[in-house]
Amino acid sequence: MATHGAPVDCSKIEKPWLLLDKQFRYRVRLVNVGSLTGISFTIPDSEMEVIQVDGGQPVISHRANSVGILYPAERVDFVLGWPKSVIDANTEIVIELDKEYFLRPNFALTPVQSFLLGAESVNQQTTKNETAIIRFNLREAMGPPLTHPLPDAGKFFMIYTDIEILNHLNSIPKGFINHTTWEPQNLPLIALSREDWDSHQLVPWTGPEPVWIELTINNVDSSGHPFHLHGFDFYVIASYEGKGGWDYYNPFKPSRPPRGGPFNLKNPVRKDTVYVPPWGYVVIRFLADNEGIWALHCHILWHQASGMVMAFQVLGDEHKGLSNNIIGLSAEQLCMN
Repeated sequence: MATHGAPVDCSKIEKPWLLLDKQFRYRVRLVNVGSLTGISFTIPDSEMEVIQVDGGQPVISHRANSVGILYPAERVDFVLGWPKSVIDANTEIVIELDKEYFLRPNFALTPVQSFLLGAESVNQQTTKNETAIIRFNLREAMGPPLTHPLPDAGKFFMIYTDIEILNHLNSIPKGFINHTTWEPQNLPLIALSREDWDSHQLVPWTGPEPVWIELTINNVDSSGHPFHLHGFDFYVIASYEGKGGWDYYNPFKPSRPPRGGPFNLKNPVRKDTVYVPPWGYVVIRFLADNEGIWALHCHILWHQASGMVMAFQVLGDEHKGLSNNIIGLSAEQLCMN
């Protein structure tokens, strides 16, 4: 990070560029492989049709020339094309970093980058683009209408998550889910019985049979957290950004309805990574039918590394974990070797 007292001397380099025949349409998959913040992706003179998110789940699209915010681990697929009036004109790709996690000015950071997108045409022109930006807001994405009602949840879980700086932890920032900050054990949990798991492991058991789970993730922080669930896709049935107070949701207190209004049970988007807004909550529903111990964690990597991780044990035995089946035994043998 640069400051006035310690500037960063960056040498100028030639920007990469891309050459496309704008007479064709292209399917593009955009993946945020970053570890800190979200991005928005814009091609001003283009026509984008967003078709899928994350692991190939369909969404309802609308005309756009920009898509975002795409948080770490999120993916989006869109069809990219151009109107005939601009197929001979050069344009640009604009990538903008979300400012949410940049609380202090960094003079070495260029949050908006643009790259030449050249038209592969004999009549190539360079024109100034003044097209209005129409963004497909991924946080508001909806899925197609469900053909069958979403099953009711058989089990409910609720968590609270935040980053804390505590004296007894040497004032080192730690990520918490409920009262647990995760640390890895020497052997993976799948190779151990539950009685051998330490106090840093928050791993509720979903039960011996497949069951629909409803999970409420409450965010106590003033910035959002993109949470990723391994092993499953889930329906996002509620998302609410708080107003700075206690705007959380407790499904075990029916006398206090969710502040974000009724759940969307008609056309919820299906994902495997979801942004949990600041001071707010997200409610997801998924069928727990894939046996294993599956991590749920914030995909801002330093949040994950500092402890913002938990897991679900799906199927198996509540007391033995998975250590007596072939998966657990092979994991133990692999780690011992």
